Amino acid sequence: AARTFSSTASRPIARITIIGNLADSPELRASSTGREYLRYAVASNHGSGENRKTSWFNVSCFVPEGNARDFYQSLPKGTMVMVEGDATMSSYVDSEGKPRQGLNIRQR
Repeated sequence: AARTFSSTASRPIARITIIGNLADSPELRASSTGREYLRYAVASNHGSGENRKTSWFNVSCFVPEGNARDFYQSLPKGTMVMVEGDATMSSYVDSEGKPRQGLNIRQR
């Protein structure tokens, strides 16, 4: 069905918002095509007392070279951040040879 509020076709997408703390400073990496991106993990706590749990989220972010990238890389471990991004699932084999699934987040 056509959307009445836009002239473009709708596109299914999974979005996620995370508020948590950096597990470490963002790290600069390169994709298989040589495109540079930042990779970092965010820890988000929920529950209280003995029921307190931590969820870990791995985030990738394509940031052009310059002030914005420098800012991201200067953030120290423990910094509280809010991340909004697209969420996708991927399958992989862990170091013990067991099949696993992971949630990938690409910051927008």
